[in-house]
Amino acid sequence: MSFTSYLNFVSFKNEDNNWTDWEPFTPVDSRTLKSWQLSPGDGKKTVYLSAIRFEIINQDQGIVSSSSIILDTTEPEVKDLHVISSMPVINDPVDISASVSDNNLDNSSVFVTIVSPDSKANKCMMTLTDKYGCNFINTSGYGRYDVSVSADDMAGNTNNTQKTWFVTTMKPYEKWLTTVTNEVMAIDALNEANTALEFVTSRTVNENIKITMSNDIPPEIDPYVGLIRFGKFIAIDSSPTLEENLDWMNIKIYYTEDELKASGLDEDSLKIFYFNKSSRTWETPSSDVNTSDTGNFSGYVQANVSRTGTFALVGSQPPESGNSGTVSSSGSIGGGGGGPSGEKNSNIEVIEKYDLPIYKDRTTLFRFTNSKNPILYVNITGNVNADLITTSVEVLKGTSMFVTAAQSGIVYMNANIWVGLNGFATPKNIKNAVIMFRVENSWIDNNNLTNSDINLQRWDGSKWNPLQTSEKGKDSIYTYFEANTNSFSPFAITASKETLTFSDVTLSPEQTSIPKGKKPEGNKTGENKSAFLMNWFLISGIFVVLGLIVEVYKRTKKK
Repeated sequence: MSFTSYLNFVSFKNEDNNWTDWEPFTPVDSRTLKSWQLSPGDGKKTVYLSAIRFEIINQDQGIVSSSSIILDTTEPEVKDLHVISSMPVINDPVDISASVSDNNLDNSSVFVTIVSPDSKANKCMMTLTDKYGCNFINTSGYGRYDVSVSADDMAGNTNNTQKTWFVTTMKPYEKWLTTVTNEVMAIDALNEANTALEFVTSRTVNENIKITMSNDIPPEIDPYVGLIRFGKFIAIDSSPTLEENLDWMNIKIYYTEDELKASGLDEDSLKIFYFNKSSRTWETPSSDVNTSDTGNFSGYVQANVSRTGTFALVGSQPPESGNSGTVSSSGSIGGGGGGPSGEKNSNIEVIEKYDLPIYKDRTTLFRFTNSKNPILYVNITGNVNADLITTSVEVLKGTSMFVTAAQSGIVYMNANIWVGLNGFATPKNIKNAVIMFRVENSWIDNNNLTNSDINLQRWDGSKWNPLQTSEKGKDSIYTYFEANTNSFSPFAITASKETLTFSDVTLSPEQTSIPKGKKPEGNKTGENKSAFLMNWFLISGIFVVLGLIVEVYKRTKKK
């Protein structure tokens, strides 16, 4: 705003406020600078200025000027990111769509980034029809493509939190078939899908069947299989008529020597798992392995099943004698009773896992000791007695590949926590679960946070759920926290000053507690001990001894 030189007092107001008191004004080249607070919220903002000479202190007689801007501090809303075909055949184009809205959206800024199996990033600009969409054609690689959408508005706000993925497949086997009642129908799909089928139907069926092979699974299927993935998934698609009249089916999945070596799995441990779409869990039909060479293959795994769907070839690493738990970097792990989730090796900082039995109404303490692991304990109270159960923590370099939305707040660290095989970690088997973790005090201070801002969030498959989190202790380096959960999946240690709505979980009456101000040693290596745990065991031992004394006294009185 420019003024004539004889004006020497000014007053300001917003569009919805009263005028400020008069203040002196000395123009320089008919201009001046002043810091001014706009009215709260987004939208059109107008600043009014009245200028006068000091002899006329009357706003109505002053010279009034105004200036307006559109204030926008809200990022665009992005939702419903969708890949039209989550399992396209190699070299087939893929349509990707998303809903994007903002009052000041920059249409030229909406695009998706697609990272191919060889880790190369591709950019596909999105255009608006009913939704924003793009047609991606560079699908020559075999495997998983990670997809994220980004949108900017005119004010420079960006939203790039929505993510998903799709998986390219080999060209499928597809055939129209006619079955004969109670007679075995054989299908040879070795060339297309490394698979052979034999099945019987209860009546004659004229239907199409399609068998597709991939090395990964799409987002609509639970990515945590339970054992270690071999890297071979078979999808058998059939009509409802064939499914309804299927008496039994034998499936054989073949593998080569090179594939077996690349998997690092024990050949005798190989199994076939089946994904149940109704319960959304992986099931374990009885499987057996034939290690005899067959044509171009070095063996196969077979299973008898009662339905079509998605099947996974899985297994375990060769056993390591005398090892009840392992710690490793870059994604390789050992042990038993469970396996990695399928998280990308490039995103894994360290994996730590231990095998311990879980007992009904007793708490098992899984203690984690690697210096890079912020998870110190996972304490599980069982509803059942179970033999060795693997509890594993995958400390991640970034957000888990199974997550399709960003966490709220500032992220300290991401980790996947898994317990047992797929389907074990349910309220049917687990009564209570408590996770203890630590956060560096320097990180809290550098981000101007308080300890009450720290929170553990869990990904439930579609959104992040904040868990009830409490501070349990502090030393010169770390602050220690506990959170309750009733499920295991990707987790994120975060900080937020906003009020969070906590997910409803069963609180554990057997939580490991640390008095305020005490120092839990927690995640230390070498000869360092956890003072907190030692005290806990000492107190527990005292109560046990007292209980024995009382019991002996009671029995003595009876005699």
